[in-house]
Amino acid sequence: MKFIFMISLFLLSVTSCSTYKTLNSATLDSPVVFSGTRLNMCAISQDKVAMQKFNTKPVEYPYVDLPASFLLDFLMFPLTVSAAISNQLNQ
Repeated sequence: MKFIFMISLFLLSVTSCSTYKTLNSATLDSPVVFSGTRLNMCAISQDKVAMQKFNTKPVEYPYVDLPASFLLDFLMFPLTVSAAISNQLNQ
């Protein structure tokens, strides 16, 4: 179990986690709910128009980062939903 945890931390540090990047560079109009997973999917499908909404460049290896970003997006889901709702109410 410790080995899997260490490998996961290594992969997160190598790929620089899309979730962290998108939430760190979020603006009022950028998507925040499952943002890392969505950025990875845009990078995989090479949708350059959708990638511009995130205000950050995608990671170099989106296939490797996708499971880690999905896990972190899932853990951050309550916070990102409340942030998205409060942004909508303030506009």
